Amino acid sequence: MRQLSLGIVVLVAFFIGCVTSTIFSPLFVEPADAQPRDAEDKWEYQCIATTQTKPRRHGDADRSPNFVKTINELGQQGWELVAMDISRGPTTRFCFKRAL
Repeated sequence: MRQLSLGIVVLVAFFIGCVTSTIFSPLFVEPADAQPRDAEDKWEYQCIATTQTKPRRHGDADRSPNFVKTINELGQQGWELVAMDISRGPTTRFCFKRAL
């Protein structure tokens, strides 16, 4: 019986939280100011690959000065990282896009 009462309390608290967040969130959270994109936007893509000689751990990235310099230059040229593929052994592929 005690577990049932606790379950009901948790369910009621969850319901009240959902209702109040729906009602009050517009008062505290400003809507995103995203600019709509045209359906006809054109992009160009570029991928670069790096190879690591040491074993990779989750979240590792190539931190060599040449690689960091390369990706910083790409960013300055308007390229945006959109994908990273780490499924090919020691090779990591980074794919970038920018508007034409």
